[in-house]
Amino acid sequence: MIKIRKIRYSFVAILIIAIIFVVISILGRYTIVPNEVYLVSGNNLIEDGSFEMFNGTVGDCCRIESETALIYATKSIDCYEGNFSLNLTSENRCACINKRVREFENSDKHLLTFYFKGDNPKFCNWVYGDNKCLPVRSLDQKKEWTEYKEVLEFSEQSLSSAIYFYANSRGDKIYTNLYDDLQVRKLIPIENPEDYEYGL
Repeated sequence: MIKIRKIRYSFVAILIIAIIFVVISILGRYTIVPNEVYLVSGNNLIEDGSFEMFNGTVGDCCRIESETALIYATKSIDCYEGNFSLNLTSENRCACINKRVREFENSDKHLLTFYFKGDNPKFCNWVYGDNKCLPVRSLDQKKEWTEYKEVLEFSEQSLSSAIYFYANSRGDKIYTNLYDDLQVRKLIPIENPEDYEYGL
């Protein structure tokens, strides 16, 4: 009786090991081929995306009526890349600047990347023609440089695009946000993704 139980346990153990081996070998051969695969263009469609030569004029993007208000945009030596970053500071206003996307075509997808830190970072991809942000994002407060990435898509009505950065303040508190290494690069589709070797 004991021998029969031992044989049964041994048989069950062998069966479990065999099942695990089959499952692992099937999963090892199984790959997922994505529907869309893109190459990222080497051409940054933003001029002076690292703000090394920045001398732009700050805008007020919320027009809060206040006698005690300030907005400014300057170069900061606290930077992620190069020698400078963009410093946007506001009190009782919404400091903003924008960078136009060059060589714009609404049929293309684009990869947006930039680095940020500060009190209340925010950006908008303002699309003329659609006349709205595609998208607009309020980002978390960060004390260290943090990367942001997003794929930008457009409609048939889209005529052009500009990336807006903000430092928004309501009340007498001063808010400062830093931005650096802004890049917008065209995504080039690969026709046969199943033939493309890619890695994670």
